[in-house]
Amino acid sequence: MTGGSAKPVIFISYSHKDEPDNPGDGEVAWLSYVQSFLAPAVKNGVFEVWVDKHKKGGDKWDAEIKAKLAICDICILLASRHSLASDYVVKTEIKLILERQANGDKVRFYPILLSPVPKKGLELIDGFDIRPPDAKSLSGFRQHERD
Repeated sequence: MTGGSAKPVIFISYSHKDEPDNPGDGEVAWLSYVQSFLAPAVKNGVFEVWVDKHKKGGDKWDAEIKAKLAICDICILLASRHSLASDYVVKTEIKLILERQANGDKVRFYPILLSPVPKKGLELIDGFDIRPPDAKSLSGFRQHERD
């Protein structure tokens, strides 16, 4: 654990466009969906999950995000056309994790493909074990298969 805490820290990187406040027909609040699978382990103290929604009013959001990226043990990227087009996700969050890996930190980078992304858009995370396998997006599965 690089975070120095008693339990591993998982940082979730995502685009706010993939987490609509009031999802319409056919829309998925992807951050909430992924967090629902992590919730039992969080509840039992296995690890801590951090997302930008944990920031407090008045926090310097850029500094807070970078601080969490610097200590997290795992970074889950909710990969979508939105997140991979976001300058902040690509040039700050992914960049910092890849720099940590290049410097020998044992931080894990775990991309989960939410929705179809043009092949060119996936080049940044090419070579990582993208989930679901074969770069099939979660949105392409029926609810039961996705779960």
